[in-house]
Amino acid sequence: MKRPMVWFLLMFLSGELLCLAGLHLWQASLIGLLCILMTGSRKAYFRVTWIRHLLPVFILAGFVVCSAAVSKVTPDGRLLQRKNVYFSGKVTMVSEKENSFAVSIGSCLFYAGEEKAEEGLPSACQGALLYVDKTAGGSLYAGARICGRGRITLPEQASNPGQFDARRYQASRGICYIIFPDEIRTLKEASSFRRLVEDFRRRMKTVFDSLFGETEAGFLDAMILGDQSLLEADTKALFRKLGIVHILAISGMHLSLIGSGLYKLLKRTGLPQRPCALLAAFTVMTYARFVHAGPATMRAVIMFCMMMTAEYLGRKYDGLSALALAGLVILAADPLALYQSGLWFAFIAVLSLYLLAPAILKLLNLPKKSRQMHMAYIIVPPAAVTLGTMPLTVYCYGEIPLAGLVMNLLIMPVMGILMPLGLLTGLSGLVSFKLASFLAGSLRLILRLYALPKVLGALQDHLIIKTGCQPLAMVLAVYAGLALFLLLSARTGYKDRRLLLILCCALILALPVRRIGQMTAFLDVGQGQCIFIRSSDGRTMLYDGGSSDVKQAGKYRIMPFLDYYGVKAVDEVFVSHGDYDHYSGIQELIEAGRIRRLCLTAAGREDEGCLLLARTAMEKDIPVTYIRRGDCLQLGDLKISCIYPAEKTQMQEINDRSMVLELETERYSLLLTGDISSEAEAALLSGRLPAADILQVSHHGSKFSSSAAFLAAVHPSVSIVSAGAGNPYGHPDKETLDRLEAAGSGVCITFKTGAVLIRPDQDDFRVSLFCPDGSSCEKAGGGVR
Repeated sequence: MKRPMVWFLLMFLSGELLCLAGLHLWQASLIGLLCILMTGSRKAYFRVTWIRHLLPVFILAGFVVCSAAVSKVTPDGRLLQRKNVYFSGKVTMVSEKENSFAVSIGSCLFYAGEEKAEEGLPSACQGALLYVDKTAGGSLYAGARICGRGRITLPEQASNPGQFDARRYQASRGICYIIFPDEIRTLKEASSFRRLVEDFRRRMKTVFDSLFGETEAGFLDAMILGDQSLLEADTKALFRKLGIVHILAISGMHLSLIGSGLYKLLKRTGLPQRPCALLAAFTVMTYARFVHAGPATMRAVIMFCMMMTAEYLGRKYDGLSALALAGLVILAADPLALYQSGLWFAFIAVLSLYLLAPAILKLLNLPKKSRQMHMAYIIVPPAAVTLGTMPLTVYCYGEIPLAGLVMNLLIMPVMGILMPLGLLTGLSGLVSFKLASFLAGSLRLILRLYALPKVLGALQDHLIIKTGCQPLAMVLAVYAGLALFLLLSARTGYKDRRLLLILCCALILALPVRRIGQMTAFLDVGQGQCIFIRSSDGRTMLYDGGSSDVKQAGKYRIMPFLDYYGVKAVDEVFVSHGDYDHYSGIQELIEAGRIRRLCLTAAGREDEGCLLLARTAMEKDIPVTYIRRGDCLQLGDLKISCIYPAEKTQMQEINDRSMVLELETERYSLLLTGDISSEAEAALLSGRLPAADILQVSHHGSKFSSSAAFLAAVHPSVSIVSAGAGNPYGHPDKETLDRLEAAGSGVCITFKTGAVLIRPDQDDFRVSLFCPDGSSCEKAGGGVR
């Protein structure tokens, strides 16, 4: 049997996926038995019987290990009901942040008091993440056992498409709770070796921060120490768009440069091969501890150690088997690392180097030792990695970086100089600051090349294709096509060069495009409001976009949603009125150049918020239009009518000057009311007030809005309340909810349902909830799912 380790990994991974899919243990066992029967019919391939019988064992092992991991990241509601908890645990990692230290602890125990564990609570609980101030955090080291008392909460869960899911990410690291401690005590100190390694890391960071400016020090901290605390989020996003974000993290390339370089250097000194291999492997493992290596980095560590083991034993190194072993070790130790996209990128990049790149080189059939073959060896491997990871990039980020290949060819060769010189500068700074200052001069010259992405930042919109995050089925179909290409290439002996043309055509045909279709989305932005609408031909609009309790709602809620659906810029943005919780995110979108036209209410043009938006838009050369009653706009098949207020109104309250819009599509109609009160509703009742299928409940469900007479006239099938959980205003009010129920309307509250997505469905419409488990929507035209 060829490469049994690959089969073991596939079976273990299958067991994990069966667990995550919700199957029971007996069902996984049945699948394992079927595996034995199926492999029994291929005895010519599975020649070793005991290996064939081990396959179902790995399926069950994956299922059981994953089940245990899932149970450890399932929160206990009784803990969350407490204002403060006593805890103890072992520190697994300490990371410096801008204003604090993030301390991860594992095998956490929770107590009712300082002495006795609370009865009924799990004795060994999940991991937790502590945010500790600079003074207390600086004295903590991985391996120490600590205890303390503090406020406990859960990581934030994504409630909109495209939003970063902190809860899932932390679960992938074995962390279930976030704790803000009031006090911390050290029960047992970390080992001397761990303290020494961590002290070296912190001192090297101080050297870099002292010798270089903030931007240069941020690059070195990220590339050499694995510390991204000084890197701005915009810088990381720019590097991702240019296809070189892996430079800002400790990757396999970094470890290969260090380990392979050291191994070759030691061999040149005349040392025997075995001690050289052992020293190189030990150095790489120590460096992994030094930079707080995650699962993606551990993949490279394990593979390098396997390479050194092969050198030590004088055996041939098999990259695919080493990759499979690395995957098996990582998933066995941390099954939920499966949720980390970085791990998938690492594995697919290596598979592309081992499988796709050699196939393309063989199909090119260039003369050996020719100039063309030399160029092919330079270009084809990074091109293969780019092609191999493209479907995953589209799935995770909704975009294709066109400049990735060129940028890698320009910058990657410099890494061979930057990494050793950066390490040498940092280490010399621990001994002599003058020597480090001398070396820093050369390092600054090299770092100037890394300013190239900043120079190209103005062109970033032209260097990427916005596709929107594609369905998993499409991604799997593309990888199935790549697998078929590899199979056909091997079957033809790598002689049919037409397969390259087939590969290029397949990739062009599979190139994902932005998904277009009529849709309305009420986003969860906390205590605020944001409504996104797209016409059937892809034209887009926003009605409001802000929050009073979510910081940078535009950056962390609205823009990720737009990226998820491949929207570069919104065509029309309507701001109902000048309250901060309705425009804060819109201001961020204007500054980011993500809107094409701004529409403000004419009745509130002198309001402070509207003046600020208009001024910011004009600075960005974005046209501003003032909307009044009677104005109409056609956006594709979407008809938008302003029915309130007139340009001059007697209403003194800013809320009652909110722009009220009626939107009509082929399948349903919407009424968007901003923050109007019952007084403005009475003014609407005296004029033309249309019925609507979907109502945006005014003023976040305040009891002073949504009067019975108003609801009777509108007669909505679905009413949607945009409000934040635990807001100080008590929105939505129970009286309002009772009136909506009496009017026969289904109710969705965004802090319970997450984003509410509405799409046409034959002769009606369909309502989908992003977080259906927390749904409060009881009735809706077209059905709720």
